[in-house]
Amino acid sequence: MEIIQKTGFTIFRPRLLQQRINTKHTTVIAGSSRGGTSVIAYALARTGFNLGQTNDINHEDTEILKVFRNKSALRTIFNERNAAYDVWGFKVPESTYYFDWLDIQLRNPIFIYVVRNPASIARSIFQRHPVYGKGLDGYVNSFEHGLRYYSYFAETLRRMQSPTLIIEHEAIVHNPIDFCQNFYTSLGIEINSDLLSDIAQNISTPGYKKIK
Repeated sequence: MEIIQKTGFTIFRPRLLQQRINTKHTTVIAGSSRGGTSVIAYALARTGFNLGQTNDINHEDTEILKVFRNKSALRTIFNERNAAYDVWGFKVPESTYYFDWLDIQLRNPIFIYVVRNPASIARSIFQRHPVYGKGLDGYVNSFEHGLRYYSYFAETLRRMQSPTLIIEHEAIVHNPIDFCQNFYTSLGIEINSDLLSDIAQNISTPGYKKIK
């Protein structure tokens, strides 16, 4: 399998990726919750990319999220979206655990997987939403949360047949302009320099990104 490296991300099956961006396709954004998926969804949404029925905070597809464990309902949504749009996508972090199924069910899928330092994920969960408790146990459980996502994805990546981009969340901060240029080019998205600069500036700062 061919693999190429870009600023801040790695592409698996780049030649197949180039074929798919020139035809009807579906893009899936996933990764650990609190792991930076919202940054990538924002970067796509700012270009006008269709990410479905999203909220203005984390850009998750609310329609898909409501029925995500119902495969029959998901197939209905996929068919409706395919009929309405040549290119569309969605962001649901939990998609990590369904990549095998989505790889078969979606039309010419492209997967974007965001990876963040597990310590940063733990810090974010621990400070914002301590769902795993407080103290040492809460922190360790929060740390393991990200590891579970990434371990599962690593095994799934061995089996997947579609092009996949692995985004390194921390690398975006260090070189956002180069990241954006390579990211949009890889996905066949044309964008003017002013908009690219504005997006790059926003994604290199912490916090959720709202689209004005």
